[in-house]
Amino acid sequence: MTKAAYTFVNTTFRNLIVLPLLVASVALCCVMAVAGYLYFSLVVVGQATEVARLSTNISVHVYHLDNIERDYLITGGPAPLQDASEIQRTAGKLRALRDLVRADADQVARANNVLNAWTHWRSEMDPLLAQRRNGFDVVPMLQRGGGPTSVVALASDLAAIASRAREQRADNYSRMGITIAALLGSLTLGFAGLAVLFVLRGRQQISYLARVKAQADETRAAQSGELTLQDRIAEAQGRIAHLFADSDNFKGVAHPLLDLVAQWTGALAGALYVATEHARYRRVATFGTQAGAVATSSYPTGYAARTAARPNWLCDDTQEYVPLAAMLGEDTPASIIALPLRGTSGPTGVLELAFIDPPDAAAAAMLDQIQYSVGHAIEACLLRERGNEPPTLALQ
Repeated sequence: MTKAAYTFVNTTFRNLIVLPLLVASVALCCVMAVAGYLYFSLVVVGQATEVARLSTNISVHVYHLDNIERDYLITGGPAPLQDASEIQRTAGKLRALRDLVRADADQVARANNVLNAWTHWRSEMDPLLAQRRNGFDVVPMLQRGGGPTSVVALASDLAAIASRAREQRADNYSRMGITIAALLGSLTLGFAGLAVLFVLRGRQQISYLARVKAQADETRAAQSGELTLQDRIAEAQGRIAHLFADSDNFKGVAHPLLDLVAQWTGALAGALYVATEHARYRRVATFGTQAGAVATSSYPTGYAARTAARPNWLCDDTQEYVPLAAMLGEDTPASIIALPLRGTSGPTGVLELAFIDPPDAAAAAMLDQIQYSVGHAIEACLLRERGNEPPTLALQ
């Protein structure tokens, strides 16, 4: 797996799997915490509801019991139906009520007061009821103020307990509503933020994929271009070798050679100079120059040695560029290169090429290969004309 592919897979895994799992885990923890809070709030609400219901029920029962028993004591009406077990059950309800409100100190105090008042009331009422059942007249005793205490205080404490329980229930309902609204709002904002994050991450991934694809396309194009350039260079070398091999003299090769070079490099004009025995460079062929320029048949003295050593851009040398550019007439080139042609024994000539625009990298690579192929071919051709041709030089 390449580094780019590994980076892409790792980034995709982190963005599309790890990040959502992390967000989902945090959201789940928050939801569980809120759910626990709501559960305990519901328990408190249920407990408050039970306290309010039980307090109201006991208060109504006590009022009803007090009215029946007082009517029996005063008027001698129907005897109360409550027995001892009923009284004990009511006392048990009061103790259960105290247990339900044990978390609230004020409520516990009220519940204790109610339980004490109930015990005191029954301690006064039960003997009077027993005397009335035995036939004693208790009305004079009641008129003298010797009757049982009122149950108003007891009922008032029960009403306070019920009212406080209802307030607690309302407060818990309010907090639960606020919590649920906050949870829903947080989840909405969280999912909206996650959606925005996914959109941004998606755009980054798309941009990254586009860059990777563009780089891959550039790499393939560069590799294809290199292969194409190598094919062109190989084809040029083969055509140069066959051109010199099929010709009996150098004059028949010079012009076709320049035409091929112009075709390969896109040169506007050019000239081919061949080294002579007197350290001069004789021009043997031209293309693209004015007709009158043919009279100039020798390369500039002194410049040939420098050109034979390395390629020179004549536009950087004003003294040499001006007369050479004038040979081209109105189409003055932007650049002129003097390219040395090398053989096995040294420089064999100079190839002068003029361009409207400087050559690109492909043309420069082509020129770099041509200077050796043409140089060896010229050397082989000249040796063949002199009758001293080595058997391996003709097709180099």
